[in-house]
Amino acid sequence: MRRKLDNDIDDRTLSEGGSDEGRAPAALQRSEPSPDCFKRLEEENSITRTNQGHFENLRTNARLPPEILGEIFRLLQVENATQSFRLPLELPMNLRNANAWIVVCHVCQHWRMVARKNKSLWRRITLSNLLSSPADLARTFFNLSDPLPVEFEHQVGSVAEENHRMNAFYDTLIQHPNRIAALYLRGDFPDNAWRLLQMPLPNITAVQAFFESWHMRHIGTRAQLELSGSC
Repeated sequence: MRRKLDNDIDDRTLSEGGSDEGRAPAALQRSEPSPDCFKRLEEENSITRTNQGHFENLRTNARLPPEILGEIFRLLQVENATQSFRLPLELPMNLRNANAWIVVCHVCQHWRMVARKNKSLWRRITLSNLLSSPADLARTFFNLSDPLPVEFEHQVGSVAEENHRMNAFYDTLIQHPNRIAALYLRGDFPDNAWRLLQMPLPNITAVQAFFESWHMRHIGTRAQLELSGSC
């Protein structure tokens, strides 16, 4: 049928001086679909409806229990974790993929709900110097893990534009000292980070801080302070 239509169009175009303007639609209108065409379309629609029903049943019946999904997410979290501040300070730090596991929240609504309700998944707050909005991410983790204690890791490569917002998050930590289980800090930190280290933290089990002040870079010096300990 397609070959016949093509021949009709070509012949008419050639016979009228090579112009096909307004000609092709007329040629197409003269050819009606055959009964076999409608039959094939109906068969394809039937197959589509059948497969759609199977996929709907699969999505409904194959949902893993939240406990199993949560454990899978936790293993994925460990798999994507990179070098931590807990390693010797002289080693290069790389936290680029520390939060890569969050992609499970974008797979479907069910996975997102399971992940958000599993408070233990959000206990480790890891902020690298590559994040565009570290304060927002930190606050999300802190809220979703409530009331569990958190491990907080923060790396700042230089004076950060978001220091004022991070100051606000450190202020939140200061207001909830009982929720801090571990601190691993490195870089040029906002003022409230110093305040946090000077106050009682009743549930703290590990602290590692390596402060670098780059404010004096223009004179070729930098101030460093290293603290480390566990209990």
